[in-house]
Amino acid sequence: MSENQTLSTATKLNLLRQEYKKLQKQFQEFQEENPKKEQEIQELEKLNKGLKNQFQEKENKIVEIQNQIIEISKIKKQSKQNLQSITKELQNLKDAHQKLNLESQSKQEDIKKFNTLQQEREDFHKNLNNLNEEMEKIRDEIFPLDQKVTDLKIENAKSKSNEKELSEKIKQEQETRSEMMKEEDKNIRKYFGFPETEYYVNSYFCWKGIVNGTLYITTNYICFYPRIFSKPIVFPIQDLIEIEKQKNISMIDNSLQFTRKSNKEVYVFASFVGSKRDHCISDILELA
Repeated sequence: MSENQTLSTATKLNLLRQEYKKLQKQFQEFQEENPKKEQEIQELEKLNKGLKNQFQEKENKIVEIQNQIIEISKIKKQSKQNLQSITKELQNLKDAHQKLNLESQSKQEDIKKFNTLQQEREDFHKNLNNLNEEMEKIRDEIFPLDQKVTDLKIENAKSKSNEKELSEKIKQEQETRSEMMKEEDKNIRKYFGFPETEYYVNSYFCWKGIVNGTLYITTNYICFYPRIFSKPIVFPIQDLIEIEKQKNISMIDNSLQFTRKSNKEVYVFASFVGSKRDHCISDILELA
């Protein structure tokens, strides 16, 4: 072996020794640093585990928030539907309120018309009562001819000297009464369909409820002939079981109540003027 080769081998061997020492030193350093690395790794694992737990919590919160968002969406949708329903009901209430206002206005107009008609009716009744009083006064002056005839007969018996004059007067009054009575006879036969054998006795203006008319007394019947919107009432005097004085709805004592025997039906006639009610009772009792 040559010297150069021996040197080269020794050099390589030295180099290998130096490399081995370096590696040995590095290994020692690595062994010294390894516990620190393991500790760092453990710490990193703990940190990683903590991060995983935090991530899981965040993920759970996200899921919870998502569920809340879904619930809020449902509530929002339900609220929107409720709002639409409430809006519709509110519109219906507005329409109903408007309709009620229109009906109220119409009712108020009807009430005004009714009050006007009521006032006109009261005025008509007043005028009618005034006319009736005037008519009764005229009848009071015309119908007592029977008494006048009787008085004239008495005077004629006492004083025969003026017999001719009294006879002419009596004849004239009888003719006047006869014409008027004949006219009333025609009226009752026309109104109630009576035969020629039925005669007028007397008549009285009165009211039956809200209907005014004339109560006629004939030889055999009591009859009520209304002015408007009602049928006449006719029943025999012999069917009358009771006549009773009554008060009207205003507590004025000016009414008569008739009760029939056959069917127990009751008729009430009101607003007799003055003593006409008593005259009517007398007329009926004389014919009963």
